[in-house]
Amino acid sequence: MKKVLIIGLVLAIALAGIGLMVPSQVQTVNAAYSITWVTGTIQDAIDNANPGDTIGVPRGTYNEALVINTPNLTIFGIGSRSVVDASCTCSAAISIQASGVTIKGIKIIAKQYSDGIIVNGDCSVIMRNEIEGYPNGLSDDGIYLSSDYNTVTSNTINNFSSNGIQLGGYGHDNKIRWNKISNCNEDGVYIGEVDPQGLPQPGYSNEVTNNRITQCGRSSVNIGAGSHNEVKNNTIKNCYYGVWLTVGHIPMVNSDFNNVSDNSISHCDTGISAHGESNQLSHNRIKNCHIGIELIRVGNEALRNPLVYN
Repeated sequence: MKKVLIIGLVLAIALAGIGLMVPSQVQTVNAAYSITWVTGTIQDAIDNANPGDTIGVPRGTYNEALVINTPNLTIFGIGSRSVVDASCTCSAAISIQASGVTIKGIKIIAKQYSDGIIVNGDCSVIMRNEIEGYPNGLSDDGIYLSSDYNTVTSNTINNFSSNGIQLGGYGHDNKIRWNKISNCNEDGVYIGEVDPQGLPQPGYSNEVTNNRITQCGRSSVNIGAGSHNEVKNNTIKNCYYGVWLTVGHIPMVNSDFNNVSDNSISHCDTGISAHGESNQLSHNRIKNCHIGIELIRVGNEALRNPLVYN
């Protein structure tokens, strides 16, 4: 019995000693995974990180803009209590230049005439963030993506002068899901872009699904240029166009072969306006709009879209 007690005491002391050797800013979860908590600026933690590291942002307000050049980095906060306030800086609040970056659980305040988050790296994840425009409403886009295979999910985006989310730069295979977007002067989600030389950059094979988009000045979802995009299961209210598939909005490129289905659209001037060709509109519930569905060009199909009080 004495031997058992002695061995147990030795093991307890050894384990306690191991725990005391863990640095205060690093919480070791297992041998292959650790979190480095920010103790100064977030940018300092990013600059000192290695690919694959995880950075935790404690509660507080961080008056800085972040540039991420390290791939496969994860940065997470404690929701609205971890605030990146870039309103007094000279650039986007967060600029992602590497692939595989995850940003989650952070409140982000954008600078005037700039974006909340810019994503130039592929395969990034932007999730469960609160993204707000400058208080006067003159910030540009909540999230701007010019890359591929990104997931933007479960964010709250509010008060931007341009778009809640813009997909530019030939972006494809991006997933825009379960976001709440409101009070944008132009579009909730905009697909397509014109580069500085005036050349079109259409987006294709992107998914815009299960979002709630309200109070946008021009449209909830605007495919300005692109094909084979899916707009499905979104709840759309109080925008001029619910879904707008344009032609000529971006020169030389139409919005063709897109699928718009199973959306709930209400209190818009026009529920769906299809200016492109060969788009399929099906099973959308359109209520209390001045115009239910507007088909401008031939080849678009509108199937089983219930229209109520239009």
